Formats: sequence, C-alpha cells, structure tokens
Amino acid sequence: MWKDLDLEQMAEEENRYSPPRPPDEVEAITAMAWWELYNRGQPCGLRPLRKRLREFYHLRPLPSERTLGHIVERHGVPYRERR
Repeated sequence: MWKDLDLEQMAEEENRYSPPRPPDEVEAITAMAWWELYNRGQPCGLRPLRKRLREFYHLRPLPSERTLGHIVERHGVPYRERR
C-alpha cells in the first residue's frame, strides 16, 4: 500500500503555487468554512477555522486570525457563538 504512493508527486501538489484569490472569494470561503464547523458541532474559533482553511480548502496565503475575526463578524456570527 505505502509503496504505491508517489511521495514526490504528493509533495509537488502540496507546494504548488496557486495565485492569490480575490478578497471577496476569500471572505465567502471563510464564512462557509466557519458555518461548516459550527453546524458539525466542532470547535469553530479562529485557530480551528484557520487550520480548516489551510488543510481542507488549501487557501494560500492564509488570512491572519484578526482578519478572520473581522470576516466572521461581518457575516453576522454572534460573538458568543465563537467557540
């Protein structure tokens, strides 16, 4: 099983350059990821959100936690709901 993995190709795909996304697209992806975490009952604070954006959505460059907080706030997420 492990011998069938092409580690060079996996590393290349992981580190491939992707052009930055437009700010409105980053904002939409961030809000969608937050609601996804929230609806699944998973921790949806800024650190778990940033981790989700990096690992699942492969968003690069990642917004700072402060920027993520502003985005989430603009999309109407009440402060008490941020865990």
